[in-house]
Amino acid sequence: MKSSVANTVIAALISAVAFVAVLKFSAAISISVLLVFFIIVLPIAMFFRARHLFRQFVAAARGNKKNLKTQQPTTLADWINENLVGHERDIKDILTNIERNLLLSQRGRHLGAYLLMGPTGTGKSYFAHLLSEGMFGPDKILVIPMSQYSSPAADTNSVFTLILEQFDRNPEFLLLIDELDRASPHVQNALFHLLDNGEIIDPASSERILLQYVVIVATTNLGIDHMKKDVLENPDALASDGDCREALARAGFDKALITRFDGVCFFRGLSDIDVISVAILQLRAYYEQFQITVKYVDPDLLVDILKQNEAYSEFGVRQLQRLIRNMSDPTVMSAKKRGITSLVLGFDPANSSVRIVKEGNKKEIAGIAEEKTEKEIKQGIGAP
Repeated sequence: MKSSVANTVIAALISAVAFVAVLKFSAAISISVLLVFFIIVLPIAMFFRARHLFRQFVAAARGNKKNLKTQQPTTLADWINENLVGHERDIKDILTNIERNLLLSQRGRHLGAYLLMGPTGTGKSYFAHLLSEGMFGPDKILVIPMSQYSSPAADTNSVFTLILEQFDRNPEFLLLIDELDRASPHVQNALFHLLDNGEIIDPASSERILLQYVVIVATTNLGIDHMKKDVLENPDALASDGDCREALARAGFDKALITRFDGVCFFRGLSDIDVISVAILQLRAYYEQFQITVKYVDPDLLVDILKQNEAYSEFGVRQLQRLIRNMSDPTVMSAKKRGITSLVLGFDPANSSVRIVKEGNKKEIAGIAEEKTEKEIKQGIGAP
């Protein structure tokens, strides 16, 4: 009997101790859960909410949407055409479309997405930089080379992270997706929502970010060989938007991706006259880097540049730029040493290089003509 009572008492004590232990353990768990919530979960949630509000504040205060909406992008056409030769109609069409989208801008829509196709070095990326500078100002462009995302294992979230970082710096910018065809299919598919709605999802918070005041430009070298024969054989023939989309589709470009662009343009290779016009621009730009003004360029020099460039014509204006630099460097060094601020450039046939025909300050050679006429240039290259 005594043993039974003792066992009962012991069992009761053990049950009581266990009950108290369970209560303490439950309390400890509850307190731990609350601590985790208040110390970790709540601050993280508050951080993402604060960041969202901050982005809204930036978009309203740091941006210049009011000024941007009063802009008329079509007025940039002359300035862009002065710096980029041979694509006047396409530039006009793109600027007209952007201006319309700007006037009708609304949530869930960007300012336009444009796909530029054509050979390397025809000014596709350069146009994007000019457009960005004209609309948004210097350094308001984000360039994403798709060659970095060609692997099937490429991380699409890193693309959106770059865009978000640019958005946080300024919500108004130009996004240049360079060599879009080189991106892997899953990276291209990840861009569909961006191209459709001007919207991306923050990989960290799943927050929807609206890119309402962003222009998207993509480039590709695909589709040239599949362009209509009459367009390729006739330098004066203009490729329509439909012609470009059809050529890209025949080249294997994803049709679902093509349809998501507001416009597709063909930047064809430059004619001889266009190459010479570009050469003049590049000569002046190169010398201006050294505070030297080029007042006049002899046609013989331009003809020689054209002839030398023919061997590299498939590489476009990038190779032309290198050629001009190599031909000009000795002259630049000589001018810098002698303090020349303004000059006339001629041709040195013995060395196939640039020579100084006349030098001085701007006033001393102000009477020299600044441009060669188209007639003189055509005579120099033997054009009819």
